[in-house]
Amino acid sequence: MRSAAAAAVALAVAAGAVLPGDPARLLARVAAVVPDRRPLRARGLASWAPAAIAPPVVAGVTGSVALALAALLVTVAAARSLRARAGRRRSAARRTAALDLVGALVAELRAGAEPRAALVTACGPGLGSVAAAARSPAGDPVTALVGLGGSPGSELLADLAVAWRVAASTGAGLAGPAVRLAESARAAEAVRRELDAQLAGPRASALLLSLLPAAGVLLGSGLGADPLGFLLGTAAGRGTLVAGAALVCAGVGWTEAIVRRATDP
Repeated sequence: MRSAAAAAVALAVAAGAVLPGDPARLLARVAAVVPDRRPLRARGLASWAPAAIAPPVVAGVTGSVALALAALLVTVAAARSLRARAGRRRSAARRTAALDLVGALVAELRAGAEPRAALVTACGPGLGSVAAAARSPAGDPVTALVGLGGSPGSELLADLAVAWRVAASTGAGLAGPAVRLAESARAAEAVRRELDAQLAGPRASALLLSLLPAAGVLLGSGLGADPLGFLLGTAAGRGTLVAGAALVCAGVGWTEAIVRRATDP
């Protein structure tokens, strides 16, 4: 029972390095299950709590439990990193589709097409709801554009909806505002690509550093040492294993947060 409780506390503390949420709230929950607890200054402890609390707590569990905790932390961090990368790819695809839509719309409008007909022609794959709204006399292209514009990477569609609404209410032409929107979006995309190129090095360094602990264990085993015996067979090793996994995952999450903040529009 004590081992299970200790494992639960260790997992909660260590997972705080990679899971979203308020560290202060996490520490408050941990304090609620620690016997003879004292009030924790959560804000001040949040930065070093996983490394400071995890080793002594995990020291009382078995090697298999410690290994399972470390594997769970690594799996959660890897899943979050892969999900973030997939989200960036989807956002890039949406930005490309929105730019293509606005570019084709401008070409159709300059050729003399009526705005609704031009929008139907300009819509590509994934924009069927916009084309359907523009094709139907009772449809509202603005609503359809706003609905798609709420997705990450599709902000240009929301801007186009505003321009469409203003043009429809004032009788002004839509081609001019659409051209300016496309130029602004292309400039922002050029900046974003430059940022991605500049951040490729830090991303690669973070990936390499996250793999170094596992490489160190393999190297030690190849040299005749017994790192796994220490990590799984001793109390200090088990604490080191889980704390190290928590800190590696925290580093990966920190890197992702820096990249996300640097590339936010």
